[in-house]
Amino acid sequence: MKRRTTASVLLGTVLLAALASCSSQGPSTAQRAALPERAIAALVQRAGRLEVPRYVKYRELDPSDRMRVLRSPTLQRVRAGRSGPAVLRRDRTYLYSVTARGSVLIAEKASFGTNSECGHPNLTGAQPARISGELNYDAKRGAFVMDNDSGRYGFQPSRRRENLEAARALLAAAGGVRDGLGRRIPLATRWIKPWNNAKMRRWDRVRPLLKGAPQGFDAIAWRRAFVAQMGYRDVPLSIEAHTVSELTASASATAAAH
Repeated sequence: MKRRTTASVLLGTVLLAALASCSSQGPSTAQRAALPERAIAALVQRAGRLEVPRYVKYRELDPSDRMRVLRSPTLQRVRAGRSGPAVLRRDRTYLYSVTARGSVLIAEKASFGTNSECGHPNLTGAQPARISGELNYDAKRGAFVMDNDSGRYGFQPSRRRENLEAARALLAAAGGVRDGLGRRIPLATRWIKPWNNAKMRRWDRVRPLLKGAPQGFDAIAWRRAFVAQMGYRDVPLSIEAHTVSELTASASATAAAH
């Protein structure tokens, strides 16, 4: 067992180093195809534990079915060895999330339909996800910078810097980022220390909450039905009304920016 664990650690370390090189040089189609599945699986695990989103905003729900989360019309899904690169514009801000199987979901952080701004649940459908954050072009570095700036998935206490580096490596292995003319754009990372205080830990125990619901909307009943429908593991169906009020109020200031 010890020998197998050591081998797994070495595989992950070597793979991250190799893909760091690929992200700066731009992996070819042949390189992507040659990446072994076990290597991809190691990267996926390094991208972080699956987490339920901390909250869902009312505006992110489908107006015709409040039990369904809207999906962004700009959504791209890339996966190492199974897709081409993500195509991004330098003048746009993007959100990304890493799925259970290692796909990298990317969408513009922009309004669509009745939603005034795309949130990470509009990428994932509020499914559990690994590390998530933003992609912004930094002209000084000449690169798209990935961070963990997500109040839903990226600031969970379990998140580590290596999760962000694995996300970058997964995107690089899928072909990285190109512009509309097919020109490669390098990838870089920026780590933001996750929140870790008493209020946030209480909040984590009862996720997801519904934020921004109109007066008269039964957010507690919605949450119970939504949790049951989504089949979240280790998430209580019922919570007390005062818990919703307390945590939603404490979250409002930080949630508005994410």
